[in-house]
Amino acid sequence: MAKILVIEDHRIVRDWLEDVLTFKGYDVVAAHNGRIGLQFGVRYRPDLVITDIALPDMSGLEVVRRLRPQPGLKVIVISDWDMPDPEHVRALGFDRALRKPFSVNELVAAVRKLLGEAPLA
Repeated sequence: MAKILVIEDHRIVRDWLEDVLTFKGYDVVAAHNGRIGLQFGVRYRPDLVITDIALPDMSGLEVVRRLRPQPGLKVIVISDWDMPDPEHVRALGFDRALRKPFSVNELVAAVRKLLGEAPLA
Protein backbone atom coordinates (compact mmCIF):
# COMPACT_ATOMS: atom_id res chain seq x y z
CA MET A 1 0.00 0.00 0.00
CA ALA A 2 1.44 3.34 -1.05
CA LYS A 3 1.93 6.02 1.60
CA ILE A 4 0.69 9.51 0.74
CA LEU A 5 1.36 12.73 2.66
CA VAL A 6 -1.20 15.51 2.15
CA ILE A 7 -0.18 19.03 3.16
CA GLU A 8 -3.06 21.50 2.94
CA ASP A 9 -4.02 24.33 5.27
CA HIS A 10 -7.72 24.44 4.34
CA ARG A 11 -9.36 21.84 6.58
CA ILE A 12 -12.23 21.02 4.20
CA VAL A 13 -9.87 20.40 1.26
CA ARG A 14 -7.42 18.45 3.46
CA ASP A 15 -10.19 16.25 4.87
CA TRP A 16 -11.63 15.66 1.39
CA LEU A 17 -8.23 14.61 0.02
CA GLU A 18 -7.61 12.34 3.00
CA ASP A 19 -11.06 10.73 2.70
CA VAL A 20 -10.86 10.14 -1.07
CA LEU A 21 -7.36 8.68 -0.95
CA THR A 22 -8.07 6.50 2.08
CA PHE A 23 -11.22 5.20 0.38
CA LYS A 24 -9.10 4.33 -2.67
CA GLY A 25 -6.86 2.19 -0.46
CA TYR A 26 -3.89 4.44 0.26
CA ASP A 27 -2.21 4.93 3.62
CA VAL A 28 -2.68 8.69 4.15
CA VAL A 29 -1.27 11.11 6.70
CA ALA A 30 -2.25 14.78 6.58
CA ALA A 31 -0.69 17.99 7.86
CA HIS A 32 -2.17 21.48 8.16
CA ASN A 33 1.04 23.47 7.62
CA GLY A 34 4.44 23.18 5.97
CA ARG A 35 6.46 22.68 9.15
CA ILE A 36 4.38 19.71 10.29
CA GLY A 37 4.25 18.43 6.72
CA LEU A 38 8.04 18.37 6.64
CA GLN A 39 8.18 16.55 9.98
CA PHE A 40 5.67 13.96 8.74
CA GLY A 41 7.59 13.61 5.47
CA VAL A 42 10.82 12.83 7.29
CA ARG A 43 9.13 10.46 9.77
CA TYR A 44 6.76 8.56 7.44
CA ARG A 45 8.84 8.62 4.23
CA PRO A 46 5.84 8.75 1.89
CA ASP A 47 5.83 7.52 -1.69
CA LEU A 48 3.88 10.60 -2.75
CA VAL A 49 3.38 14.11 -1.37
CA ILE A 50 0.37 16.21 -2.34
CA THR A 51 0.94 19.79 -1.24
CA ASP A 52 -0.43 23.27 -1.64
CA ILE A 53 2.14 25.98 -2.39
CA ALA A 54 0.95 28.70 -0.02
CA LEU A 55 1.10 27.18 3.47
CA PRO A 56 1.55 28.59 6.97
CA ASP A 57 4.99 28.21 8.59
CA MET A 58 6.76 26.94 5.44
CA SER A 59 5.82 27.01 1.76
CA GLY A 60 5.09 23.87 -0.21
CA LEU A 61 8.11 24.74 -2.36
CA GLU A 62 10.40 24.67 0.68
CA VAL A 63 8.91 21.42 1.99
CA VAL A 64 9.46 19.74 -1.36
CA ARG A 65 13.00 21.12 -1.65
CA ARG A 66 13.84 19.52 1.71
CA LEU A 67 12.10 16.20 1.04
CA ARG A 68 13.27 15.76 -2.56
CA PRO A 69 16.42 13.79 -1.64
CA GLN A 70 14.21 10.88 -0.52
CA PRO A 71 14.60 8.18 -3.20
CA GLY A 72 11.59 7.66 -5.44
CA LEU A 73 9.51 10.46 -3.91
CA LYS A 74 6.81 11.83 -6.22
CA VAL A 75 5.10 15.19 -5.69
CA ILE A 76 1.81 16.71 -6.82
CA VAL A 77 1.29 20.42 -6.23
CA ILE A 78 -2.26 21.66 -5.83
CA SER A 79 -3.06 25.34 -6.13
CA ASP A 80 -5.67 27.94 -6.98
CA TRP A 81 -3.08 29.58 -9.20
CA ASP A 82 -2.69 28.93 -12.89
CA MET A 83 0.19 26.53 -13.25
CA PRO A 84 2.86 27.10 -15.85
CA ASP A 85 3.74 24.48 -18.43
CA PRO A 86 4.77 20.97 -17.25
CA GLU A 87 8.49 21.67 -17.73
CA HIS A 88 8.31 24.65 -15.40
CA VAL A 89 6.36 22.60 -12.84
CA ARG A 90 9.15 19.95 -12.91
CA ALA A 91 11.83 22.63 -12.62
CA LEU A 92 10.16 23.76 -9.38
CA GLY A 93 10.51 20.20 -8.01
CA PHE A 94 6.99 18.93 -8.63
CA ASP A 95 6.07 15.97 -10.83
CA ARG A 96 2.52 17.09 -11.53
CA ALA A 97 0.25 20.06 -10.91
CA LEU A 98 -3.49 20.07 -10.28
CA ARG A 99 -5.40 23.34 -10.34
CA LYS A 100 -8.17 23.70 -7.76
CA PRO A 101 -10.92 22.77 -8.04
CA PHE A 102 -10.21 19.31 -9.44
CA SER A 103 -12.33 16.20 -9.55
CA VAL A 104 -11.92 12.88 -7.78
CA ASN A 105 -11.17 11.32 -11.17
CA GLU A 106 -8.41 13.86 -11.92
CA LEU A 107 -6.87 13.32 -8.49
CA VAL A 108 -6.95 9.53 -8.63
CA ALA A 109 -5.63 9.44 -12.20
CA ALA A 110 -2.67 11.68 -11.28
CA VAL A 111 -1.89 9.65 -8.15
CA ARG A 112 -2.08 6.30 -9.94
CA LYS A 113 0.09 7.52 -12.82
CA LEU A 114 2.84 8.88 -10.55
CA LEU A 115 2.82 5.74 -8.43
CA GLY A 116 3.13 3.58 -11.54
CA GLU A 117 -0.27 1.97 -11.07
CA ALA A 118 -2.53 0.96 -13.95
CA PRO A 119 -5.26 3.46 -14.80
CA LEU A 120 -8.76 2.57 -13.66
CA ALA A 121 -11.01 1.16 -16.36
